[in-house]
Amino acid sequence: MRIRIPLLLSFLALMVGACADYPRDPLLPPPDALTSASATPEPVPPRTEDLAGYWEEMADEELWQHLEAQNGHAVIGIKNPGEARGIWRNRVLVSPANLRGAENALRARRDVKVLGVNDYLPFFTLRIESLEALSAIRALPFRDYLQPLYMDTGDGSGMMGGCGWRNTYTGGAPHSSLGDAIPSGLARMGIQDAWRRNAGEAAVIGVTDTGVSVDQANLRTNFSSGASATGRWHDIVTVIDGGTNDQCGHGTRLAGLSFAPQNGSSMVGAAWKANAVSVRQGNGVSTSAGINSANAASAAVMAVDERFYAPHFINQRRIVSMAWGAASSHSNVEGCTSFGSMPPSGWIRMQRSPSPPIRREEPVPSRTSGITAPRRRVPPTLRGRRSGPR
Repeated sequence: MRIRIPLLLSFLALMVGACADYPRDPLLPPPDALTSASATPEPVPPRTEDLAGYWEEMADEELWQHLEAQNGHAVIGIKNPGEARGIWRNRVLVSPANLRGAENALRARRDVKVLGVNDYLPFFTLRIESLEALSAIRALPFRDYLQPLYMDTGDGSGMMGGCGWRNTYTGGAPHSSLGDAIPSGLARMGIQDAWRRNAGEAAVIGVTDTGVSVDQANLRTNFSSGASATGRWHDIVTVIDGGTNDQCGHGTRLAGLSFAPQNGSSMVGAAWKANAVSVRQGNGVSTSAGINSANAASAAVMAVDERFYAPHFINQRRIVSMAWGAASSHSNVEGCTSFGSMPPSGWIRMQRSPSPPIRREEPVPSRTSGITAPRRRVPPTLRGRRSGPR
């Protein structure tokens, strides 16, 4: 069984700007509308109103069953004591002092091990030893949420890993002017009419998935070729061990649908003039592949954060595609996506830290080994590479 990627996402990537750097974009509301909408601060709702709010409603014993199945691995969000949450829309609400205090308090416990600290978003990864430790952590005044680290498969979910795509698959019947196959889903949506307006110029599309095949030259050495020879670039990086090579096929397929070049050799992507970032976050795209929610959040940061790509992100619309599935919701991923998508761009407003998204202190499955940035070294070095002009 194959999980089909919604091709509409790739088409919408041409039409939606994730950054407010383009005040003249006709697809965005007028500037005065954005100003008036932000004049009255929106009330911050409690966590129980989120999709992931059901974790908060679980009794300690029920939540412990989920954590115990993952060897005690958990993610904890941090907030200021007495407040509703630590992150909301494009604002990190928790103070740096309270973040440090929370980390110190957790490290002081013998029945809790701090495995990772996210330097951009207010959450830590933990290993909790017992039900008693879980109950004590849930009672702490700085706890925003406490949830399993890995996304649940759910009983009888039947979700597959989404792997098995051949790295030469095209699936298109119509052809571009240079002879590239146009994926049938894009053709049905009238992608050729959209190209008359924009084919991805002034955009960076991020894909957080299973990496990119080393055998797919059109996404590597030939990325800027043919009609796509615009000086565009494609950064391929990872937030887990094992390099950037796609061992599944899904990430290569999604990257091709999103931004494969128009050069007459294979299939053409929806945004064949766009720059791109592909982030390997795991070996599959559903919960059966063991998606780590902390890695998913870090991958989204890598895909859109200007600190890793400046000055390449100047005056660029930023879009990120997260075409993977889970049978459970997680507040760290929800917070990451809402933070990055709210205008003005949350990523621009965050602290200027040279650190990688996650600081690891103890190996855990699918652990982060480090990150890199184009033309800028961020320790520890990530195994990644850029395709196209530098």
